[in-house]
Amino acid sequence: MGRPVSILEIGSWEGRSLLWWLDNVATHSRATVTSIDPQRWGAATYRKMFRHVSEHPRAQQITLIRGLSRHELPRLPEQSLDLIYVVGSHEGRDVLLDACLSFHLLTSGGILLLDDYKWPGDPDHPLDGLPGPAIDAFAVIFGSQLEELRRGYQIAFRRR
Repeated sequence: MGRPVSILEIGSWEGRSLLWWLDNVATHSRATVTSIDPQRWGAATYRKMFRHVSEHPRAQQITLIRGLSRHELPRLPEQSLDLIYVVGSHEGRDVLLDACLSFHLLTSGGILLLDDYKWPGDPDHPLDGLPGPAIDAFAVIFGSQLEELRRGYQIAFRRR
């Protein structure tokens, strides 16, 4: 809080969490919050769903990127983000890819927060793997470069 941080959220749905980041973490006037979301609905629905974002008094500090994270993450500058929140997909392969691509975008000391670590799955919507094992695989691959900060339903790592 109170510093010009750069935050990225992968998966924003309606954008309400973007406003939470802006109001509670990215409080500095030069802080930024970026969202990558496929936003698979039409333009009219998109405008309606994100209207509260565009009407926020500090909306100029928010960037919305409409697209798939696997396409958009490689376009961002390396080591340019202080915090990345991965909440976009429940599929293990997507979570692993988002975590791996995001790691290189973090500044030294930056935080990677991954959602759904303990999500048990949904029998009505079978997936190709759960987030937990994918996050564990990421932690093994990047282990020497990570400091685990928190483990619960979400897991947080700091880039060393």
